[in-house]
Parts: sequence; structure tokens; C-alpha cells
Amino acid sequence: LHYPLRRQRQMCIRDRGRTPLNPLLGDSLTRAGLVVYLNTSFPVIRERIMRRGTSGLLKGPDPEKELRETYEVRHPVYLSTAQLVVDGDGDLTEVITRLADRIKEYEHVG
Repeated sequence: LHYPLRRQRQMCIRDRGRTPLNPLLGDSLTRAGLVVYLNTSFPVIRERIMRRGTSGLLKGPDPEKELRETYEVRHPVYLSTAQLVVDGDGDLTEVITRLADRIKEYEHVG
């Protein structure tokens, strides 16, 4: 993971959830570039996952509990791994606009 990430000039990697939980991978990401966390509230995440209906977390006897427990474990790790935290609630256009604005601010300061 170290080598391919360092060879690229610019790229975006979308993580589906577990990468920052592995300390070796999370550290690799922060060394390789800017790690952004789209900080999305639990109600919004729950609604999006339930609407899609494709998450393995929905297959258990208590999907709400599984989603909540997963969120509670992952959220603090994501916050501590990210160099930039952006509000992920709202429609796609709002989130993208906030993300672009925050990256510009980050680049200006950094």
C-alpha cells in the first residue's frame, strides 16, 4: 500500500469503512496524502443504508442495533485518522461544495 500511493500525484480513494480501523493501513493513508472524513450523522447513514438495502449489517436480527454499534466503533477512529473533517449530511451537491471549499482552505493554509 505504501509504494503505489506514493507514486501517484493526485488521486481519490474511497474507503467503504474498515481501512482506518487497521492501524497499518490508516497510517499509510495519512502518510500518503490528505485523509478526509465525510462526517455524516447516524440518522442520515441509517436512512441511506436502509434505502439501498445492500449492507450486510441489514441481514442480522436487529439491523438498527448493528448499524448503531458499527457507527459507534468507526466514527471516533475516522475522526482521529482524518486530517480534514467535512459535514457529510445533505444532498450530493451540498456535500461536494463543502468538500471542495474545505480542501481549498486546507491547501491555502498548508
